[in-house]
Amino acid sequence: MSPETATASVGGASTNLPGIGGSVSMGAASPTAATTAVRLNGASSDVPSAGGSVGAGGTYAAQSATAAGGRTWIATLSAGGSVGAGGTSATAGTTASAGISSTGGAKAKFVAKAVDVGSSHSCAILSSGSIQCWGQNGNGQLGNGSTLDSSLPVTVIGIANAVALSVGAHHSCAVLDGGSIQCWGLNIAGQLGNGSKVDGSVPVTVTGISNAMAVTAGCNHTCAVLDGGAVQCWGDNSCCQVSDCSTTYSPVPITVTGITNAVAVSAGDYHTCAVLGGGSVQCWGNDAYGQLGDGYVTRTSALVMVTGITNAVAVSAGDLHTCAVLGGGSVQCWGDNKWGELDEGTTSMTYAPVWVPGITDAVAVSAGYSYTCAVLGGGSIQCWGRYDQGQLGNGTIADRSMPFAVVGITNAIAVSAGQFHTCAALTGGSIQCWGANGFGQLGNGSTASNSMPVTVGGF
Repeated sequence: MSPETATASVGGASTNLPGIGGSVSMGAASPTAATTAVRLNGASSDVPSAGGSVGAGGTYAAQSATAAGGRTWIATLSAGGSVGAGGTSATAGTTASAGISSTGGAKAKFVAKAVDVGSSHSCAILSSGSIQCWGQNGNGQLGNGSTLDSSLPVTVIGIANAVALSVGAHHSCAVLDGGSIQCWGLNIAGQLGNGSKVDGSVPVTVTGISNAMAVTAGCNHTCAVLDGGAVQCWGDNSCCQVSDCSTTYSPVPITVTGITNAVAVSAGDYHTCAVLGGGSVQCWGNDAYGQLGDGYVTRTSALVMVTGITNAVAVSAGDLHTCAVLGGGSVQCWGDNKWGELDEGTTSMTYAPVWVPGITDAVAVSAGYSYTCAVLGGGSIQCWGRYDQGQLGNGTIADRSMPFAVVGITNAIAVSAGQFHTCAALTGGSIQCWGANGFGQLGNGSTASNSMPVTVGGF
């Protein structure tokens, strides 16, 4: 089976995704056996035609059924090529499950289908279904059995069939083909979901979930959309971001009461938001800066409806602010605005959604730590907000309350905004990152920060 290209339509814009077969249309009735999907919202994700997408901070949706003939991702090597870890050698005309190096013939490269970033580490799903991570690793968040940082990608142990990925502050999670979830890294509040609070440098299976459609990793909590539309969360619940305030944390998944038709979910630092089937958005958790979007400010809150949004196709929860892509490609944001991360031309906090001026064709949005980035229909990326570490990618170090284009990127299919660094997946499977790099989170073999995009090694 040769690699295929999927075309996804989001908000009237089209995006070609290499390495995935099928067609996706936001708002379609339900996933079919042949449907694979597109990644939205600054994280990496497969979005089923069920209308799901989500994002940054990381939300991810996966298809609900195996494609006809089985889900297979491949990397083709020319004669004499060999495959790296876990692979087999390939001869002319044959394929291998993971191609990362070559000893003869054309050089093999990683081919990314999704990327997501956390506080100081980054991860990508390859077209083979395996996962590569790089950057900070003090809690095992790179998943390679070590706690040593790496400025180049390393392989996550034991995962070969990932369909969706989400990177939190210091932990990472993936939905596997079949619907189970595995997580690794920091587990101080039970955010790995395996019933313990012990860190894991290799993936562990989340207890009791076998039908996940999407996963999202926040600061110290994690959530998933299940087949059928229910949402379950686990980990830190100090601000009621997992469920009601009946417990301070939960090391195993618990159901979010009141949500039965979610198509997407996004976990921020201490709050969580979900897109519902009809296009409305509900949020819960910390609301000290109005990040729940219901027009009020409270310390914490149970489930509330975001004011005025009825046609959302994606949502992204950041640290203290939230953004959504609406049908047609416009973007609305709400919450903290100290650094101009809401992009409405001021630095005034807002408790209800405001329009982001000048953006009418967004296909994805990612809310990071006091800044925001969006992929536009033509493949360019615009970012705004805090810029002290070069995380906006326009070659300068100055905060921006209006959008500025990321230098040199014209073919992006996804963007993910982290704490002080940003990464984008490009057509063809390459990844570029920019911003802070003290732990090697840009993945280019260096620890020098860069205010313009650099290519991740091996991609």
